[in-house]
This record gives sequence, structure tokens and C-alpha cells, in this order.
Amino acid sequence: MSKLVLALGLCIAAVVVETILAGNRPANFLRSLRQPKWALPPAVWYLVGGSYYALCFLSLYRLSSWGPPQRSPAFWLIVILMASNAGWNWLFFRQRNLRLAYLFFFPYSLLAIAVVAALLQVDRLSGMVFAIYLIYLPYALAWSFQVWRLNGSVPKLGGSQDGMDKSN
Repeated sequence: MSKLVLALGLCIAAVVVETILAGNRPANFLRSLRQPKWALPPAVWYLVGGSYYALCFLSLYRLSSWGPPQRSPAFWLIVILMASNAGWNWLFFRQRNLRLAYLFFFPYSLLAIAVVAALLQVDRLSGMVFAIYLIYLPYALAWSFQVWRLNGSVPKLGGSQDGMDKSN
């Protein structure tokens, strides 16, 4: 399999899974929430997501240049990070559990740091480029905390307001 097909295929698969896990109309849900004054405009979130996947693609592509990428811990950490990102979408958009989505950022951030550390060991350029994502994470953590605090418990799609959907 070519390195382009592998990197692009993994990123496309992650976007598809993320989209499915987010559920119906995640942008509408996002717009319905009270936001901190310093929140990004809705359109900028698409730019953030696109940039994230560009970083993942670049790193996966470059890892493929150094031999079979499946042998690299950095490869698997990126795959796990993309899966975790999709999991956050499930918590935030589908489950509407703002508290758990906020708390999720702590282990997620540690995983992102591990990705950068692993990349720096095998491909310094990818590691330095992926480190840009680490700069964004404190903002995401603060934003998630404020959204949780401003909105408390939001109604679930099935009507539950306790933050735990018993139907799924």
C-alpha cells in the first residue's frame, strides 16, 4: 500500500467515524450552547478540524517514509489520538455530556503529548509540526470548561438531563 493511500485513508476513516459519532446536526447543537465571549466563531472550528487532520496526515505520511509505519509507536499513537478525538465528539455532541467531554481533555492532552514525544524520536520535523496542536489544547480545555459551566446539564436527544443517556 502506498504511503499516500495509507495516510489519506486513515485520516478519511477518522473523519467518517468522527462524523458518525457526532450524530445529527452537531453544528446546530454547538450554536445552541452559551459560549464564552472569547469562543471561536463556528466557521473557525472547521479550520481547526481541518488543520488537525492535516497534521495527522503529514505525520502519518512522513512516518511511512521511514519504513513500515505500523512498526512505529508514533504511528499507533496518532491512530489512537484520532480515535480518541472521535470519541470526544460522541461525548460532546451525541451524548451531550459537557462535563465528561471537559474531563476527557485531560487524558487526551497526555496522549497528544505522547504523540509529539514519539514523533520527535523518529521524525523531528513531524514532531515539531505536530507540537503546534499542543498550543491549541489549553484553549480547547478552557473552552470546554467554560461551555460546561455556562450550560450545566443540557437536554439529551432522548430527553434525559442528568448527563447520562440511558438509551444508548
